[in-house]
Amino acid sequence: VEELRIARNVTTFQLFSSAIDLFEGDALLWYRSVREDIRDWNSLVIHLRQAFLPSDYDERLRQEIYNRLQGSSERPTLFVAAVRNLFRRLTIIPSESEQLNRIICNLRPKYSQGLLFQPPTTFTKLVSLLRTLEYAEIRNRRFEPRSGPEPLLEPDLACTQRSSRQRID
Repeated sequence: VEELRIARNVTTFQLFSSAIDLFEGDALLWYRSVREDIRDWNSLVIHLRQAFLPSDYDERLRQEIYNRLQGSSERPTLFVAAVRNLFRRLTIIPSESEQLNRIICNLRPKYSQGLLFQPPTTFTKLVSLLRTLEYAEIRNRRFEPRSGPEPLLEPDLACTQRSSRQRID
């Protein structure tokens, strides 16, 4: 609702005034019973969460965040985006440094190890470093020494592919 409010340039006052349009079923029944006790949009959101989210929602969501690991084919920047969105759903959002630490711990090792020598202090820096590491990973997968037909100036220094069975003297 908040994203649509911003996209449509609606104020929280306007949203609160027309909140009844957002509810149906049990939520509408609940809203009608509390609307005279609530004075603004932010209060409505707080009351709505208290009424409909499980009482241990934050605790369970924190555990979900703690257990959320980057998938084997999940791009690191999309993993960061997913976990950041999970953090935003908490009632009390941890500091940026706490979020960064958790995200880095839950990245695949090939990315988290690459951040050891230059730990990011902002999400912008984290995403930038991850894009660099991802690019390096792509280059590593594509890398093959050249052994083309072009004449070599120094053939004794060229890379030669040896079978693992060949003996090196």
